[in-house]
Amino acid sequence: MKVISAVAGTLVIALMMAMPVLADTVTLIVADGTNDVGRNDWTHLNDPRHYWADNTAAAETGYFDMVSTWLSQKGKTYTFGMELASLLPEEGSPLPAPIKTAEWLLWIDSYPMSAPLYTFSLYYDGSSYSAILLDASTTIATPLPFTIDGAKFEADLSQNLVGDLAGLWWSPAVRLWWGPLGSVGEWVVDVVDFGMAPGQEGIDLPWPPQ
Repeated sequence: MKVISAVAGTLVIALMMAMPVLADTVTLIVADGTNDVGRNDWTHLNDPRHYWADNTAAAETGYFDMVSTWLSQKGKTYTFGMELASLLPEEGSPLPAPIKTAEWLLWIDSYPMSAPLYTFSLYYDGSSYSAILLDASTTIATPLPFTIDGAKFEADLSQNLVGDLAGLWWSPAVRLWWGPLGSVGEWVVDVVDFGMAPGQEGIDLPWPPQ
């Protein structure tokens, strides 16, 4: 799966800045510290190798570790993307045991740290990828197309599905599941670092960019 990203060329220009990538396109790119899987500032965890035992491999898996994330808008289409610290796994490649499913996600919130209005999730279960948008108010899950290029992925979110995001907040994360999806066997292992973008509140980022 391949994508030519309009935002990719801006990564080296100025991270965490709102900028027009193309005419009438607005993008916020946010850098994130690496080597912090399971021990980022938000969760205040110690090095997971001290207590994960045979789960240690998860802490050292680069595709669970965000390098940067972005949200852009062109017209009525939003594009969410993420770059990880290593290549995303090829379909059929096993996940580190005992992880059953990896999830790279975007929460869309009405205000910081609130229950999400929508959740976009890119899933990998050791066999294949899938992506859905979950509407919290209706519990309707809509499959979405996505693209993967090495260590990056992107997905388009239409305003027909999520409405106008102006005045809302977005929060990217990586979550791992030891049990079935929706069970208690899950752990958010990476979120954006504090203070990485203007107007950021905790792990929530404003839209439009400030």
